[in-house]
Amino acid sequence: MKYIRILFFLLAVAFVGMQSACSSDDVVDASDYGDCIVTAARIGTLTRDVKTKTSEGKDTVYSVTVQGYYYPLSIDHINGRIYNADSLPVGTRTDKTVFSAFSGTGRLAIRSLVTGEDSTFTLADSLDFSRERFVTVYAYDGIGSRTYSVNLRVHREEADSFRWARVHGGEAALAALTDTRLVRMGTRLLAYGRMGADVCVAVADVAHPTTWNTIDLSATGLNPRSVMQTEQRLYALGNEGLLSSADGMVWSLVETDFRPEALVAAGSQTLYAQSGGTIYASTDGVEWVAEDVDEPAEWPTGNFVSAHQLSRTDKHLENILMVGSSEGGAKVWKRVVDLTGRENFSWFFLPVEDKNPYPCPNLQNAALMTYDEGSLLAGTTADGRHMLYQSSDNGRTWIPGAIAFPTALTGTMVAATTDADNFVWVVCSGSGDVWRGRLNRLGWVSR
Repeated sequence: MKYIRILFFLLAVAFVGMQSACSSDDVVDASDYGDCIVTAARIGTLTRDVKTKTSEGKDTVYSVTVQGYYYPLSIDHINGRIYNADSLPVGTRTDKTVFSAFSGTGRLAIRSLVTGEDSTFTLADSLDFSRERFVTVYAYDGIGSRTYSVNLRVHREEADSFRWARVHGGEAALAALTDTRLVRMGTRLLAYGRMGADVCVAVADVAHPTTWNTIDLSATGLNPRSVMQTEQRLYALGNEGLLSSADGMVWSLVETDFRPEALVAAGSQTLYAQSGGTIYASTDGVEWVAEDVDEPAEWPTGNFVSAHQLSRTDKHLENILMVGSSEGGAKVWKRVVDLTGRENFSWFFLPVEDKNPYPCPNLQNAALMTYDEGSLLAGTTADGRHMLYQSSDNGRTWIPGAIAFPTALTGTMVAATTDADNFVWVVCSGSGDVWRGRLNRLGWVSR
């Protein structure tokens, strides 16, 4: 019996030891003994250096914290990559990175930047991840291992900085143009204008903005400032009536009894025109239907420009913004279009409120564009300044200088449009220069 009691005692001690061991982090389930993968990775709190200027105009830097959980890490087990799809803000310091989580099914090791040898990787470590690092998971069975490259991406540009580049200079055909209107169809830039007594279009590809070919359109009598664009076609007024074009270079007369006095706006599917004091709409340029206008007395008399974009709240709705001039001032109008055709809305006038510090300006050779879920209005002021105005509230306020033309931009008049890659294109009458610019964040692509 004595020996039996001793045996039971030893078994009890062994059982307690096993329980204690199982509560330890060093014990691994037998089913995971050969596994070697990273199971979780999260960035901790980082420091960002922000550059600014003092009230005296001197450069200075201050620091702010960046919470890493806003920038989740993706773990690609197939290719052995760990990275943040959304880059950290400009100036974020990753040379002393601490992770709030980094775990695996085996033992973690990180490769030294100096010796190239592996050492134990723990959460308490503050390590340099300003360049690519390699973390290896070694299976507990001592056989398997898997290595991951770890990249913490940091933006090199400020998100809301607008970067301009002069992509071509001194183009004679562009320099000679007046009454210019610039449009983009597919990959082509088309600059319509008058060249003395003639009317022409200068054409270039967005990929080759240094090569412009000029086409004479004088026989059509096309009015370059009347050009309007739907998704499928361009329309303009000519000597004998309404003209249309599928490519912007070859124009033909639309066979319709309707004779518009002015083309006032265009949506993705519909063209709008004015005749006899009434506004009409057409989807093909042939059949026209009268439109409702809420305050006809406020309708502009000329210089019409327009832009359209899908509603931010309902993708079945399209917002058309139109700007024109009347009695020396600019007038802003809006039209909501139900793309399903179930509802019909009227044009409505956006009056300038007394407390509005940023009313719509009256610009010469104006261009209106959809940009960054808002609108850009470009043109030349009465005193000869080339200006850009931005509206983020559907045309009620127009902020000058939020996006500005480059100081080196010269010429007598400017014409502008946008392309599918969020670039703003500008051609300059007088100088013949071509400029291209974009908000940095609109060019960022996650990979």
